[in-house]
Amino acid sequence: MKLGDIEKSFILEPDSVEPTKISETVQTFLSTKKSVSTDRQRKLGRILGSRSAFPEARSKGLVDQVKKPDLDAFVGTWTGAISTQTRAREMVNEFWLYCWVSELTP
Repeated sequence: MKLGDIEKSFILEPDSVEPTKISETVQTFLSTKKSVSTDRQRKLGRILGSRSAFPEARSKGLVDQVKKPDLDAFVGTWTGAISTQTRAREMVNEFWLYCWVSELTP
């Protein structure tokens, strides 16, 4: 599918994205990471699993209902070293890229 086709599908069929729960999507995403190191799997599970409560509360638990202001507020609650926050942000970005590529969210 070309980029133009993707854009057209969102304009012509905006409701074509099947609503999916964030917790289910996190588990599906983590199952695709079986080939990475155990430490990486553990970190992804901790960051995405334990920290998914905030976006779930803001979005009725559905992936396609999460908006950028929700994510900005979510990241604003993080504490710890800048390097830790940067790494966590990279992992969360990887998850949202997975959601977009999987056509779970526009």
